[in-house]
Amino acid sequence: MFKTFLFFFFLQLLWLTFSGVYNPLLIGLGLFSCSLVMLLSFALFRADNISKETVKISFFIYYFPWLVKEIFLSGIKTSTNVVGLKKFECSEKEIPLLQNNDLGKAIYANSVTLTPGTLTILVRDRTVLVHALCKDSMKDLQSSRMDKKIRDLEVGE
Repeated sequence: MFKTFLFFFFLQLLWLTFSGVYNPLLIGLGLFSCSLVMLLSFALFRADNISKETVKISFFIYYFPWLVKEIFLSGIKTSTNVVGLKKFECSEKEIPLLQNNDLGKAIYANSVTLTPGTLTILVRDRTVLVHALCKDSMKDLQSSRMDKKIRDLEVGE
């Protein structure tokens, strides 16, 4: 029950912070929106086919700042290609996955897609099919640096 209240409080605080307007109508809409999100979240996680894997706090402390840095650097690489300073060398390859659970695979696939110039096309049991605009981006993915970071944080374990 405490976690539920904490989750609701966090959502409401996020709503108020992002809106920046504190009149009764928007606060009421925020309460309604947060309640709806909680209701849908609980309904989703009550489904039998969805596991209740969790993400550890260390994931947010260590992985997110690193991912933001990678997104920024990849954005610069992709921008130089778009501007024409470098030539596009598109490639599509299957990359082996080190993840043992579905949550880790989803985080990896979404992280690849968030990084400019790369796109996750298909996630299989032990591999992921990725399209990259630059040869450097594909080399970075093949080095498994991102995959190892997610696995080392023991997401969902």
